[in-house]
Amino acid sequence: MPPTERVEQLLESLKSFVESKSGFGNRARKIKFIEKIFRDFDRDNSGSVDEDEFLGGLIQMNVVGCSQTVLELFDRFDDDCSGRISYLEFAEGLFPEDESSARGNRTAREAQDVVQRVKSRILQLVGKNAGIRGCTRILRQMDQDGNNTLDEHELREGLEMYGVHIADSEIDRLVKHFDKDGSGRITIEEFLRGLRGDMKRNRRKLVRSAWDQLVLHLNMDGPGDSITLNEMASFYDVSKNPKVIDGTVTKEEAMMEFIAVWDKNSDGIVDWKEFLDYYKDLSAGIEDDDYWELMIRNAWHLSGGEGWCENTTNIRCLVTYSDGSQRIVEITDDFGVSRSTVSKRRLIEMLHKQGVSDIADVSLHM
Repeated sequence: MPPTERVEQLLESLKSFVESKSGFGNRARKIKFIEKIFRDFDRDNSGSVDEDEFLGGLIQMNVVGCSQTVLELFDRFDDDCSGRISYLEFAEGLFPEDESSARGNRTAREAQDVVQRVKSRILQLVGKNAGIRGCTRILRQMDQDGNNTLDEHELREGLEMYGVHIADSEIDRLVKHFDKDGSGRITIEEFLRGLRGDMKRNRRKLVRSAWDQLVLHLNMDGPGDSITLNEMASFYDVSKNPKVIDGTVTKEEAMMEFIAVWDKNSDGIVDWKEFLDYYKDLSAGIEDDDYWELMIRNAWHLSGGEGWCENTTNIRCLVTYSDGSQRIVEITDDFGVSRSTVSKRRLIEMLHKQGVSDIADVSLHM
């Protein structure tokens, strides 16, 4: 069974248990029941739970699944990849206000089928390396009156223009699925989020590792802090951009594009949420997990990875030991270090820091 189906199965088991134990009461009663369970596992009374506390809550509710499936469920609600979720938000997400019948669930699934078709076609048009963020231009061209929303007419005509042929009933289903305020229109941002979908757990962890690199080397306090675009660009290895690799753009063009897609509100600042959102958009167009891992590791100089996924951008040194033996050693933490200007003394310092000693000489290994 695919991972997504296992998560959905776990969700249904959880819903059924809560329905039964809450006496098939109204939404407020079900939410209160879930809150009570998780409050018992909230050791610091923060109103949120980490992965272990979340697992304990599910066990308490007699809802069990393999650990990976539980973690995938946790990640679905951990929007900021902080490692904690509010159990009130979890309960409200589990039983949303518009969830009143099996028919409603079926409609949502049908809408997602249409979304997948639209997503596949648009990614063909913009190129998978552009990700969902590259779809923004196409959706804005559909927005005939320029109010950042799409009605049924605009959506139908826009999709037809790009070769996506769907029935009137499917258009209606799409709009109703994304129209949260009942206005008959959907915002472009809402539609983009629907196209993007969820990011896999292993991908989210890699993105968090890349952000943690920035936090560490810029002495930021944590994920709530921000970084200037100039600072971020100085750490980004543009040569590992997929479009630079395949020759679509030059390094200079890629850097300009990199800055443009980040600076959505023109403030020159990027915070953790914007960083994560960018990679959620990019992830939607990349199916291969190995390629994704290699791309992130190489772009942000994250040491590690196995086989095809192993980092190839970190500095490698030819180390000569005092006994005359030699070995190629990777500098595991070369973040922000330029291989064109790094000194021999600096290389030795970094090697000592990672436990390599008895060095007689060292040189860059190309």
